[in-house]
Amino acid sequence: MKYKIEEHQITVDNFNFILDSGVSSRKEFFRHKNTILYQGTVLNSKTFDKEFIDLIVTSPPYNVGIEYNSNDDTLNYQQYLEFSEKWMTNCFNWSKPQARFFT
Repeated sequence: MKYKIEEHQITVDNFNFILDSGVSSRKEFFRHKNTILYQGTVLNSKTFDKEFIDLIVTSPPYNVGIEYNSNDDTLNYQQYLEFSEKWMTNCFNWSKPQARFFT
């Protein structure tokens, strides 16, 4: 079975793609064995329970004037600091003590 996701073809054998988990603040996108990938907002502190994540890999807006469909990339310095503090705090709160965070 093949799924087309953002212009990429992938073969699916024992993988589960879940495009709508029924949770409004996050979507489980991919699951295989003990790996789960989510789509969701890091701005909502109730997106996940605390301390369950081992690894966070993210590419947040860097506020350098890129035209995103879902984010204002032209915040003033104070607004950007508040935005960054909010999403990084949430990531920290959801992470296990030994977790890794890459941005």
